[in-house]
This record gives sequence, structure tokens and C-alpha cells, in this order.
Amino acid sequence: MKDNLLKSKFITAIQTAVKLLQESNEESIKYALEALELAEEMVDIPEQAKVLHFLGKAECKFLRYINSLDYLGKASELAQDLADFDIYAQIMHSFAHLYWMQDDFKNMMKYNMKHLQVYEENSQKEGIAIASHNIGLAYRNMGDSAHALEYYLKSLEIMESLGIEQSVAGILNSIGVVYQKLKNFRKAFQYYERALSKAEQIEDRKLVKQALLNLGNIYEEKQDFLKALEHYHRALNFDEENKDQRGISLSLLNIGFVYEELKQYDKALEYYNRALKIKKQLHSKRSIGRTINNIASVLTKKGEYKNAEENLNKALMIGLEIDSQNLLRDVYNSYYMLFSEIGDYKKALEFYTKYSKLTEELQSIELKERIEKLQVSHEIKQKEKEAEILKESKRQLEILVEERTEKLQKSEKELIQHKQNLEKIVEERTADLARHQEHLKLINRILRHDIANIFNVIKSALKLFHRKADVQMLFDAEHQIGKGTVLIQRMNQLETFIAKNKTLQIIDLNNCFSSLEEHYPNIKFNIN
Repeated sequence: MKDNLLKSKFITAIQTAVKLLQESNEESIKYALEALELAEEMVDIPEQAKVLHFLGKAECKFLRYINSLDYLGKASELAQDLADFDIYAQIMHSFAHLYWMQDDFKNMMKYNMKHLQVYEENSQKEGIAIASHNIGLAYRNMGDSAHALEYYLKSLEIMESLGIEQSVAGILNSIGVVYQKLKNFRKAFQYYERALSKAEQIEDRKLVKQALLNLGNIYEEKQDFLKALEHYHRALNFDEENKDQRGISLSLLNIGFVYEELKQYDKALEYYNRALKIKKQLHSKRSIGRTINNIASVLTKKGEYKNAEENLNKALMIGLEIDSQNLLRDVYNSYYMLFSEIGDYKKALEFYTKYSKLTEELQSIELKERIEKLQVSHEIKQKEKEAEILKESKRQLEILVEERTEKLQKSEKELIQHKQNLEKIVEERTADLARHQEHLKLINRILRHDIANIFNVIKSALKLFHRKADVQMLFDAEHQIGKGTVLIQRMNQLETFIAKNKTLQIIDLNNCFSSLEEHYPNIKFNIN
């Protein structure tokens, strides 16, 4: 009784926690902790592992990463003790997501590889596809487009074979991002359009938002800023409805950049500052540094030089702290632009020198990346060519199968028709045989009757001959024998006639005469 009560309380607590987390309500933590206590009291280890995993995901959502790491570690230990591969794989995925939220892509890769390993060992196709997609995401963020595309295509192939449309839409988006990074905007646009179409078909708002954001990036690259703004604002609306802070900050930055390009600097600052506030809540130092640098750039263009320098000093400190060469390069360039505007050419030259030196170092890296991109592009073309060959082979096979099917169907129809014709012939022959048998019966009956009469006459004539020695009786007998011979010949002719005239039918004359008597009662019929 007590166990049932505890179980009921546990179910209520965890269901409440899940519902509150969906609403981004931090009260979900309280109910999850209550569920954990109940699971411990029930000594239910599997449920303890699941609740600890839930707490790890919830703390990550509320940006309390240390707490999240602690809960996920405890959940991982329990899952390993239970040898429950499914929940262990899910926990590895949550670890990877936690590090992704912190821009720690090396650790993200590490846990995604563990995630993949578990599913490969258990031949779980959907799990393999999910893990492969996440590994592709890690590679993409680490700047390795070749490996990113390799894992994305692997994931796409599996998801398409399983018919999981939601995942297919997400992977199409990801492939578009790789093509965009490779500056193949036509291909990127095609994949984004396919992703948006599929996401709208299945009514997945999150995926629709992602596709809109990516299409906005393409329009921005093509300098079509009004179209870019339209897509970014639509994406922002989706993020705000879903309370996706990371997504909101990204959309705000994109909108701010477009307004900066349009020289609407106050608008640009408004969106950059809104993005900065969220980036600080997310504790993403690299993103904070980039956003502050963007703000400084706009302030320089507005002529607010002192404010711009203060922001650049903050961005510089972050760049040095996290050792981000790309951020430092951008900050040095912003310093150069600032001091050039002020007229302090000594400092402008100092920062331009730093910018140029760092740019040269990064360009050697970028050159290597460009070579890799060319290699990737070549590999992609090869894969596309192979895919086209496979597609054509499949088409030819389908045509062949269709032709063979048509022939088989035609042969089957002909066979059925032939069978029906044979059945009809057999039926007709059977009817003919039945009629012929009836005719033979009639002929035999007549023949037996008449021959019996002839034999009786012959027998009587022979008796009289013996008794009276009347020679005439022998002639009478001989005459009857002649009549019998003629009768047999006539019956033979009748039989031949009937065989040639298959439409003949046997008629009962008694019925005919009875019918005549009924219709003509005034006439007297004498039938012998």
C-alpha cells in the first residue's frame, strides 16, 4: 500500500516538473528534487538515474552549468551500474549539449563520440543518425567542414531511410550551413529552401525558425538587406515565442548587423545591446566579446569615440583572456578604424600593424582551410556524381521492373483468356457429348425395338415352316432379314445426320400433341 502511494506521488512530482520545464519555469527543479527523494525512498535506481538526468538538463536550460555537470555525472554513474545503454546514451548527448552551450566544442565532440559508440554497439540506427548529426555540428563549429559534411550526409541517409521527416529537415539545414561556409551560396540556398518546405509541412516551428535564419544569412551575403531583415524578424518572433535565449540573441545580432549596413546606427545599437544583455546571461565570453566589438564599431561610425574606445578595451580583455585570435584580429581592426577617425595616426598604425600581423597568421590557416574546402568541394561533386549514377541506375531498374511487370500482367491476362476459352470449348464439347449421348440412346432404343419385332416375325415364320413345310415362310423370313439390314443402314444414316447437325434437339411428341388438344378442343385427334 505504501509503495503504491510513493509511486503515485513520484509520478505526480515528475510530471509536474516536466510540464513546468516546458514552460521555462524554475519551479520545475523543486518538483524534480521531490521526485528524486521519492525515487530514493522507493530504492528505484532506474528512476533515480532518469530524474538526475532530467535535473542535469533543467539546470543547463537555466544556464547553471556547474549544477548541470554535477547532476549529469551522478546520472551517468547510475546508468553505467544499471548497464542501461539507452539512458546512458541520452546522458552522453546531454553532456555534449551542455558543452555546446558553453562553446566548448572539443568536449562536445568527446561526448558525442561516446554517444555514437553506444548506439553503434547496439545497432540502433536512429541513435547512430542523431549522434552523427551532432558530431557534424561539433566539427562545423571547430572549422572542419569536410568531416562535418561527412557526418551530416551519413545522418541524412539513415534518417531518410527511416522516414523521420523532422530530423531530415534539421539535417538539410545543417548541410546548407556547410555549403554557405564553403561560399557555395546556390547550394546553401537550395538546402535551406528544402529544409523550410519540409519544416512547414510537418509544422515544426523550431525548424522553420532555423531555416528562416539561414535564408536570412544568404540574403545578407547577397546584399539583399530588406529580405534579410524580413527573415531575421520572422526568426526572432519564433525564438521569443519559444523563449529560446540563445536563438533570440543570434537573431538580434543579425538584425543589428543589417541595420549597421543600412547606416541606421541607432537601430543597430538597440539590437546589439539587447543581444549583449542575453549573451552575458548565457556566459558565452567569445560571443560577448564579438557583440561588444560590434557595438564599438557602430559608436565609431556615430562619432562617439570615447565610448567606442571603452567598449574596445573590454572586447580586447576578453579576447586576450580566452585567446581567441579571430576576436583579437577584429578588435585590432576596430581600434585602427577608431584612431584613424580621431586622427591619432600613431596609434592607428600600431593597431594596423597588429591587425596585419595577426591577419597574415590567420590567412595561412585560412589558406589551409581553403585547400581543404576545395578538396571537400571535389569530394562533394564526386559524391553527387555517384548519387546521380545510382539514381539513374535505380531509374533504369524501375523501368525494367515496370516493363517486366507489364509483360507478366499481359501474359497473365492472355493466360486467363486462354483458360476461359478452353473452359468454354470444354463446356460446349461436354454439352455436345451429352446431346450426342441422348441421340444415341434414342437411336438404340428405336433399333432395339424394331429389330426385336423383326426377329419375332422371323421366329414365327420359321416355326410355321417347320410345322407346315411352307416355303413361303422362308421367303417371309428372308424378307424380314432384309428389312433389318435396311433398318440398320437407316439408323447409321440417322446417326451421321445427328452428328453433323449439333443443334438438333429431342422432342417429346406426347407433349406436342397434348398442347394441340388443349388449343384445339373442337378437333378430335386419334394418335396411335
